Amino acid sequence: MKILLVPKPGVDLYRTLYDSETSRAILRFYKPGRHPWGVEITVSSLGSAVSLISELRWYLQRYIQEVLIDLGEGVVISRALAREVYQRDLTLTSPWPHRMRFRLERGRIRRSLIEEGSEPAAQASAPEPVPVPLAPEPAPVPGSPEPGAVPGAAGPHAVQGTSEPAAGPTPEPVPAPVAPEPVSTPGSPQSLPLHAPVAPEAITIDVWTTPDEPVEDVVADEEAVPEPAPDDAGESSDGPGPGSG
Repeated sequence: MKILLVPKPGVDLYRTLYDSETSRAILRFYKPGRHPWGVEITVSSLGSAVSLISELRWYLQRYIQEVLIDLGEGVVISRALAREVYQRDLTLTSPWPHRMRFRLERGRIRRSLIEEGSEPAAQASAPEPVPVPLAPEPAPVPGSPEPGAVPGAAGPHAVQGTSEPAAGPTPEPVPAPVAPEPVSTPGSPQSLPLHAPVAPEAITIDVWTTPDEPVEDVVADEEAVPEPAPDDAGESSDGPGPGSG
């Protein structure tokens, strides 16, 4: 499952998120991917996606014009639809009656409605529930047996009258040499996990939406000048920053 963040025109969203100490802390457990049309973040469940989007709400208001959730298997839903599914107000079924075709480019989004029944496959198939992981799986408790393990048979046992286990000692693996990382100041360009933009320059995807979402295109007449990325010193001057109550 992935979060697709489409920035406003003129905003290098990947650089903006990593130039701020606050957003770097929020994303420390994730590995965002950089694309010409925006940023992609992999999450484990819809609950994780909703939570992360909420944590990034300060940046969403200033730098992002569209948020989409890729559930996998070709199913991409809008942020409004994701919220209703997460709150259990509705259940996704395939085929979905409300869909739009999004073309994501650099600083531009084009939307067009996909009429219900316009595709033969969608017209012939009966609605089927779409499984959506709402919450992440619980982390295993340290010391607990692996799923499917037989109790008491997890490892070698000691033979009576001896002090060594029945199985011979396992040799220690020889660690591979690790090249030292370059020393750089936190927040500097050298310390950021930046990646070069990858093809394609634009993508076209079908998005499941709610019935009342707008269809109009979002096209920038000219590139907007991005605001400076917030940090601990600058966030107070522009109202409450990310993470504030």
